[in-house]
Amino acid sequence: MNKMCIPVPHPEYPEDYVHTTLKTLLNMDVLAREGPGFSWLRSSRLSPFYHMSVFGIIKSIVFDYNYKSIYMKKLEMLCKVNTD
Repeated sequence: MNKMCIPVPHPEYPEDYVHTTLKTLLNMDVLAREGPGFSWLRSSRLSPFYHMSVFGIIKSIVFDYNYKSIYMKKLEMLCKVNTD
């Protein structure tokens, strides 16, 4: 799994939150598609899906389906703004 994921350092400043969020979302996407799958994300204590109800997971999937490309583009734009 370590070969699939991007390292996500602990944020030290508020500006780091955007970078860590983007890297975490990319890692979760890779793990769900190419790694051990969604069932692993659901059973891993460090994953937000471990702490969600079934209804919350359904809401998250619907939100992801409708808005994923939009919020990923915005996170990438914010990452570029913070580095400039």
